[in-house]
Amino acid sequence: MSWLPLLACAALIPSGAAQVDDAEDGAFISTVFRVPKGVNLALSDMTGNGAQDLVWTDADGLEVWTHGTDRKLVREPVQRLPWPEGRVAWTLCDLDANGAFEVALLVEGKAVKVHTLGSEGFDEGRVVLESTSLLPFGVSHMNFTRDVNGDGRTDLVLPGRGAHRIHLQQEDGTFGPAIEVRFEAEIEHLVGDVNGLDATFGQALTVPWFDMRDVDGDGSQDLVSTTRNRIAFHLARPNLASDPTWVLDLETLRAELPERNGINLDDLLSNVTQRVDWKIEDLDGTGDRDLILMIGSVFRIYLGGAATGPDETPDQVLRASGNLLMTLVRQIEGDDLPELQMVRGERIGIGRILRYLILPGQLDFDLFTYKNEGGTFSRKPTRRNKIALQIPRLLALIDDDGIVAAVESQFDIPALRVASGDDQADHVMDMQDGSLVFFENCAPPPSKEEALMDGELTAETFFEGWLLEDLDKQGDGATKTIDLGDLSTFDFAPGAALRHATLGKKPTYRVQLDPKHKHQFAARHLNDDGKADVLLVSQTRSDWIVTWLVQR
Repeated sequence: MSWLPLLACAALIPSGAAQVDDAEDGAFISTVFRVPKGVNLALSDMTGNGAQDLVWTDADGLEVWTHGTDRKLVREPVQRLPWPEGRVAWTLCDLDANGAFEVALLVEGKAVKVHTLGSEGFDEGRVVLESTSLLPFGVSHMNFTRDVNGDGRTDLVLPGRGAHRIHLQQEDGTFGPAIEVRFEAEIEHLVGDVNGLDATFGQALTVPWFDMRDVDGDGSQDLVSTTRNRIAFHLARPNLASDPTWVLDLETLRAELPERNGINLDDLLSNVTQRVDWKIEDLDGTGDRDLILMIGSVFRIYLGGAATGPDETPDQVLRASGNLLMTLVRQIEGDDLPELQMVRGERIGIGRILRYLILPGQLDFDLFTYKNEGGTFSRKPTRRNKIALQIPRLLALIDDDGIVAAVESQFDIPALRVASGDDQADHVMDMQDGSLVFFENCAPPPSKEEALMDGELTAETFFEGWLLEDLDKQGDGATKTIDLGDLSTFDFAPGAALRHATLGKKPTYRVQLDPKHKHQFAARHLNDDGKADVLLVSQTRSDWIVTWLVQR
């Protein structure tokens, strides 16, 4: 796994700290330090001053280097916090909501102990909860703190035997008795080919985690526990129940999907695997949430179903024909009720695909909209739109110097946005010609592609904003044409658009990179000034060189 996604607060990268050298240059204040491999590194505000401190752990304990007022790391680490003996899980959290993170230890599955960092190092710690939980052998990082009920206070979620033990934090800072949310772990038996050298045997255990959301629309946070074959809904009425209020048995629903016999070469899109999906929306405007079950091309509507689950008699059943590729529930018609949309692909055989190898062509996709009629949908589409995909010769697409190569090369561009913290245009950081280069006030406005890569958009919302909103404005009968031949001129990757914005500009900051090392960098907010800072990691044979760059 790359270190880049792991440089967030309380996330880990393989790193550690040995010595610090300081340097200053124009746009940034820098701290450079070498780190041996085999140590885990995290960023977190341990002092409450709004700046990210450097936290690292090894087999023996945890240490912190603080982010000083001069925007540099303090040279010497503060007092080390050794791990207790036995089974220990640790995490970083702000239990008292004062802005300073603490080290929470789950010791021997019996007690939660919290250590606070002071001017003289870590204190002796205080036990905030005694409760029974299950822990693996040794020391492990486990995120057992989170705001479960959305009241702004950090709660404790401890692993139990067949259940999550949730202790809600009270107004006085103590923790209430355990709410046991029972779950069904999934055990997958792996039986390989006994005659194969690469056969895999054994068992895989999946323990469901959960997320909190208002499922039924009553304003309270409910709990949803998910595995591959089972989704359990624990509704707060007003308190969370140990047993699920209702369960969606995905395995049973998948058994309703039609069987397939081989590959259909005359209708290639029909080979797309049908799936079971579900959505919860307020379809009738009453405030109570409703349930939509999608079983292949069959749609079942249950008004009020978010509170009760699917019963034997749905309020509506719709059956789609053709090759159903995508389903969306979104507001279109100008009122507050969402419509149902389906994207359907035309019939296309292997012979047609082979012709596209040497001749250009076009693929058409139907976009059907079914109007919301007060909680159920029209039986026939009220809007019929098309998405036309114009295809050049496929041989040109798969050629080494063709469109595919041009698109793929964009994702190798490392350029990223560095927020300036004011109303000016953002900056751009990139690696060009063997250097890390910084360009001021030249980044274009954030694109939908950039939001998608950053996780701010889902693939569905990206598709909606990139394509469907335009068809919404055009109305019934409109066609949206996409020419694949133009893809090579389009900036798919955010890095490509950002690099194009720097063409012809002179960088205001440059760091020469050693060509013998591998280099990666990430933009992170290291203090509270609203500006994005930069962490550069250079991998050598024996260690890592970390450059901590803070905007002036």
